[in-house]
Amino acid sequence: MFEGKKNPITRFMIADKSVKCVVANLNNLISDAIDIHKLGPIEQLFFGRGLVAAALISTTVKGSDRLVLNLESDGPAEGFVIETCANGQVKGYPKVNPIPASPDISSFSQIIGEGFLSVSKYIEDTATPFTGTVELVYKDLALDLANFYTNSEQVPTAFLLSINLSPEGKFLGAGGVLIQSMPGAKSEILEKINESVDFFVSPGVYFANGKSNSEYIDEFFSEFGVSSVFDSEIQYSCPCIRGRFKAYLGNLPKQQLEEILAEDDFPVKVNCFNCGEVYDFSKEEVEKMLHKLKLEDKHGKQI
Repeated sequence: MFEGKKNPITRFMIADKSVKCVVANLNNLISDAIDIHKLGPIEQLFFGRGLVAAALISTTVKGSDRLVLNLESDGPAEGFVIETCANGQVKGYPKVNPIPASPDISSFSQIIGEGFLSVSKYIEDTATPFTGTVELVYKDLALDLANFYTNSEQVPTAFLLSINLSPEGKFLGAGGVLIQSMPGAKSEILEKINESVDFFVSPGVYFANGKSNSEYIDEFFSEFGVSSVFDSEIQYSCPCIRGRFKAYLGNLPKQQLEEILAEDDFPVKVNCFNCGEVYDFSKEEVEKMLHKLKLEDKHGKQI
């Protein structure tokens, strides 16, 4: 279980409420992720941008609904899985850490490679998620995620996903911006906003200097008429508990439990991918799990 430091995230409307925007200062969230996953500079850029994206899109769901970003690629990074929800929690893991270095790689897009980005929405009390998938056309998470929302969701969208590192690879700051057009937004206004985005200071640079969300909004969005401002918080949070991993271990096939007992290497250590928490299970606990499975085979699942 892990509860990280909180980060300010601000939602607001511009252009007579025809465009929805989100600005997030995520210094703490990325710092926590670096500590949990022991991320190097390349991993901070790759996985960190995924976490920034997840934090921003958490504002698109309500109640207890959840979103899962799953990037799968054939590049050295291979991808990541990140989950976020409406109540301000983000967790996840990179599929490869550390990402192997190669002298043949000359651009960040080669680290990602060819692949797909899926966004799954888990609606409260619904067993099956709604999943949309796009090809990694740009090999740039901000552009590929914008492509997903613009084409799959029919919502014109732009992202700024920013991780700021020093020349030596030290983490300095992180942040993001989400801009989404609402139905009825005027094309000339959208054009003007798109032109302005090119001149926005990188959020990671801005927030590394101690600036706030409200300062960023005042500096870069005020000309479009800011309204309906709503401040909330988001954090890296993993609510894993020992009982959940015990249930997972107890549901392994009998043969695997027998192999674990035969190896006699106890305690068995089960690691949470999302937060790194390690749960220990004794030989006696594993023996009880195996005994329970044998009883179920003999008498049925009601045991």
